[in-house]
Amino acid sequence: MEDFSDELPSLYDSDNEISSSKHKMKKEKREAYWIKTQENKRQTRKIKKQEKKQRAKNRIPDTHSRENGMLNKRDHKRFIHEKGLQALRSGLKICIDLSFEEKMSEKEISRLAQQLGRIYGYNRKTEKPLHIFLTSIDQSGSFFKECTRINQGFQNYLWDVCDEAYSELFPKEDIVYLSPDSENILYTIDPEKVYIIGGLVDESIQKKRTYYKALQSGIQTARLPIDVFMMNGDRKGNYCRILTVNQVLAVISEFLRTEDWRQALSSEVPKRKGLVLKPLENVSS
Repeated sequence: MEDFSDELPSLYDSDNEISSSKHKMKKEKREAYWIKTQENKRQTRKIKKQEKKQRAKNRIPDTHSRENGMLNKRDHKRFIHEKGLQALRSGLKICIDLSFEEKMSEKEISRLAQQLGRIYGYNRKTEKPLHIFLTSIDQSGSFFKECTRINQGFQNYLWDVCDEAYSELFPKEDIVYLSPDSENILYTIDPEKVYIIGGLVDESIQKKRTYYKALQSGIQTARLPIDVFMMNGDRKGNYCRILTVNQVLAVISEFLRTEDWRQALSSEVPKRKGLVLKPLENVSS
């Protein structure tokens, strides 16, 4: 009988080498995936930082000057407050329709409360602040409580908080409901109109909620001209044309400042969506 005992170690060694090689390959794959993930996160942070800087450029400076271009903190606070009061008197009327509370989860309600905080902060600093109405808001409900929990001083914000629906506050013929599903494109903004933004965070992406609501009420609708001026870019993104409540308001505010949809959309539509401006020759009105 042949003795294979001398060959066994070499067979074991071969198996060990194969196992070690597989382990090494898995480790290298994990490391490559981790590096790629970290790079994607860095790119996302970079894009958000650039967007924040761009938005800051489009707003009024934090300080102004009587003598040397600067106001002290107290005078600057008074200046911002006066601008807020002026917006309540003569700013373009924007309503956030908050009648969707019962259709949102706790997480969605919390996200919407955060967006309202961003809206107020943006509106305080923008060159042409808007007259903002919060309509159909139940001040004893969970959404209002979440707003006060997340946003310090929410009860004292300079905007109109109304239990009534927007349809009870304004004539139907003066109302335009902004919906991404509308067939009408918003090319111009009429200072005599009241523009409604649906206060809705819907992670299930149930389409046309705001559109059907306006349609059933006989109210005219319009959508931002995103498709007119923008297209999918080469950069990876979700290419989604649906904006959050605060993003819609920021686009409108920037258009009022510049009277240029290309500028407004370019500066306020998040770069991570992957949308870029169309060449001028490809823009059709």
